[in-house]
Amino acid sequence: MDARVAGDGASAVQAALQLKPDLVIMDIMLPVMDGLEATKRIVAERPVPVLILTARDDETDKVIGLGAGADDYMTKPFSMRELIARCKALLRRVERAKVIAKNSENEKILDFGSMVIDPAQRIVTVNGEQVHLTPTEFDLLATLARRPKSVLTREKLLEEVWDWVDASGTRTVDSHVKALRHKLGADMIRTVHGVATPSNRRPSNGISAINEIPLDNATKRVKPVDLFSSLKLELSALIVCATAIAFAMCWFLLKFGWSGWIAMPLTLVVALGITYFFSRGITAPLRQMRDVAEAMAEGDYTVRVNIDQERHDEVGQLARSFNEMAEELEHADKMRLDMIANVSHELRTPVSALQAMVENMADGVTEPTSANLEGILTQTQRLSDLIAFLLDLSRMEAGAASLNIEQFNVAEFLDETVEPLEIADGGHAHDIQMRVSDDITMEGDQDRLRQLFTNIIANALKHSPDNTTVLVETHEDKDNGTIVTNVVNFGSQIAPSDRSDIFRRFVKGKTGPGTESGGTGLGLSIARWAAQLHGGSVRVVDDTRGADFEITLPKYHIANE
Repeated sequence: MDARVAGDGASAVQAALQLKPDLVIMDIMLPVMDGLEATKRIVAERPVPVLILTARDDETDKVIGLGAGADDYMTKPFSMRELIARCKALLRRVERAKVIAKNSENEKILDFGSMVIDPAQRIVTVNGEQVHLTPTEFDLLATLARRPKSVLTREKLLEEVWDWVDASGTRTVDSHVKALRHKLGADMIRTVHGVATPSNRRPSNGISAINEIPLDNATKRVKPVDLFSSLKLELSALIVCATAIAFAMCWFLLKFGWSGWIAMPLTLVVALGITYFFSRGITAPLRQMRDVAEAMAEGDYTVRVNIDQERHDEVGQLARSFNEMAEELEHADKMRLDMIANVSHELRTPVSALQAMVENMADGVTEPTSANLEGILTQTQRLSDLIAFLLDLSRMEAGAASLNIEQFNVAEFLDETVEPLEIADGGHAHDIQMRVSDDITMEGDQDRLRQLFTNIIANALKHSPDNTTVLVETHEDKDNGTIVTNVVNFGSQIAPSDRSDIFRRFVKGKTGPGTESGGTGLGLSIARWAAQLHGGSVRVVDDTRGADFEITLPKYHIANE
């Protein structure tokens, strides 16, 4: 068995086209192109079984991954034994599918009304349109469809479709069934007391969810009160109109001889009816805001208040401000979920590597040699670094960072900072050149600044090919009272469109031949934070020599008022 590794999604797609692998194991959170898009492109070019191996363990992520074309889905941390077993099951399924396809050449077409299954050509159509299914989804659907009057347990489906003999993968069955429902229609497959069966009835129209709260009938028309720009004017006009109509009606009834005891109550009822009718249009957005607020309290941040943009009174302004707040909350919630997913991914990756290494040693697959133990130590160090980064990130979020300001020599400080990096660089044979004048001094917190320079220089080393040079040069800008340091790794460049994104949290740079990544995606974000604590900045500047990170710090610390 020969295995090839791709460092990003785009490289994985290219490798799959060239090598034509029998099986693809795909991570989701990949640079350049995420694993979902890479899976779609690989499966579209050639039917190959894909197993997604990721830290994203939410059911929605599993459904999306399987819907993108994956045949199986595993989450980190994982057991190597289980991974190998699933890979073998996928490969057996491919061979069995070939046999089934050969035996199905004369099998009749399965017709379920709006859905038609052609086992020979492995094609499924719904309402006359072909639906793309992964090989596993088609095998699952065909297994159910061949026995329309039978019920199949999850364990039976695992045995027939996945070749599993235990019940450990029932969630896999559920995820694939959910993906089939999404593609074929919610009513096409029924689950009855935990048993999934194909439905013989045509799918119903279903219910379509929309993002906006339905409008009241009163808000669907242009109302006279909408012509005013103030709620006070609207209420005043409403009261005046209701009073005038009531007075005219009362005068009319009394003129034609109606009794005052009858005319007066009737007039009041009409006035109240007019007031109620027009006030509904005024307060409709308030009712919508109540419904939207209740939906948001339940966790749905996609709902909005549908307000006429021509309405300029206080209620209209409040509704638009409410929608802006909802958009900010939706964005913040998305960022929170993304951060949780990223942190989970970064924590689970070294844990999974440690589990795999120790498990292999326990099974006797690998020996506890110094090299293997060194690999375990590397993963524990990576986990320790990540935890330290997350602690710094929490301090950054809380704004809780005190500085111990002192004056120091910049050249000596940089020498002390670079020394452990040179030791850690090991066999990559990078040459770190220092061009720093011995007489430059500045004020700052050495611990925070060491964190800043360590992250920037370590990033340059990670993304530099072996046997190349990284330049660190510092000069004093006396006109602006700053100390400017440039960290240059020769040969590589960062596109202008990516220069701001690389400072975002959990964003990793693209790796190439001879480079080493494996970072947390937090280093540059924390470096910028450390610079901002001192009133400085970090940015990528144009330089024909290569990627140039320019660090600008004030020579003298300016205390915050």
